[in-house]
Amino acid sequence: MNMFDEIVGGGGRREIWFKDTIANTVGHRTTELALELRNRTFNRTITKSMMRKLTIDKMVSNRESNIKNFVSFITRDSIQKSLRMYMESLRKRKV
Repeated sequence: MNMFDEIVGGGGRREIWFKDTIANTVGHRTTELALELRNRTFNRTITKSMMRKLTIDKMVSNRESNIKNFVSFITRDSIQKSLRMYMESLRKRKV
C-alpha cells in the first residue's frame, strides 16, 4: 500500500483536508475518481458532494447575476445566428 492509498483509503476526515491538495495536483475529475475507488456507496456520495460544494455555493450565491449574464449572452444576435445554424444542421442530419 502506498502513501496515497493510505491517506485516501481510510475514508472520513482524512479525505477532507487532502482532497484540495490532490485536486490542485492532478485535477478535479481524477481526484473524484481516486477518492471513489476506495469508498463505495455512501462514501461515494459524500465524496462527490465534498468535491462539488464550493462550485455549487458560488453558483447559488451569484444566481441573479449569473442569470442576467446568461440572458445577455444568449440574446446576442451573433449567438442567436449560431444557434439557428446549429439547429438547421441537426434538422438536416435527421433527414
